[in-house]
Amino acid sequence: MTLIIGVVLPKGILLTGDTRETTTTGEVVSDLTRKILSITPSIDLACSNSESNWYTARILRDSIFKALQEYPERYSTDDLRKIILNLYHNVNEIYQGNHPKNYPVGGLILSEYDRTHSKFNLLFNPGGNGYHNFIIQDNILDIAVIGGDGIVQDDVVSSMKFELEHKDFDVNHPDAHLKVARIFKNYLKKINYNGIGRNVYSSYFGNVDNQIGRIQYLLLEHEQEPRVFKKNEDYRYFNL
Repeated sequence: MTLIIGVVLPKGILLTGDTRETTTTGEVVSDLTRKILSITPSIDLACSNSESNWYTARILRDSIFKALQEYPERYSTDDLRKIILNLYHNVNEIYQGNHPKNYPVGGLILSEYDRTHSKFNLLFNPGGNGYHNFIIQDNILDIAVIGGDGIVQDDVVSSMKFELEHKDFDVNHPDAHLKVARIFKNYLKKINYNGIGRNVYSSYFGNVDNQIGRIQYLLLEHEQEPRVFKKNEDYRYFNL
């Protein structure tokens, strides 16, 4: 199990989630597992539910990240969406068709920069109805969630909405994304699910120092300040 949310902010998109990895029987494997990956220079992808979901994201990164660094116009925004959905559809045909409980490969949340329209988008596919399209959420403080169960998903959305809309929260502050990540971390402290950890990894993709960029950081349960990662790497586990 895991819990990851995507939040639309005025100048970018935040993906933030716990870092716990468990076995199918609930045994904790690691509390420093990464579940958000930059699959292209213009797309971050958060994945839940299965290890195969992460492997699929890695295939995308390994296949197209460097090519798009060298030739950014190689694929349009629509092309990239189709590539992602087609791959997940094909993987899921095998995965879900052979899963003893017919579970899908997992949910997806993407932060995307659309070069054509010069805007950031939050894309969402819960995985349960196939990988045919993305739900696009583009209103400020829209929230997408994957992982957990229906009760947890409803609860985290309502709790985050309350904190962001009814408390002293400046959505236009340059560090608003960090504030959101800290609110999410505090939420994780309040719930008691063995499969959901209390360390939080975040990737903010948006306007950074007046240019398009990413800020990626880890908020550990017992530390106040974030551990910022300057390199956009693709490792699975954090080596602290």
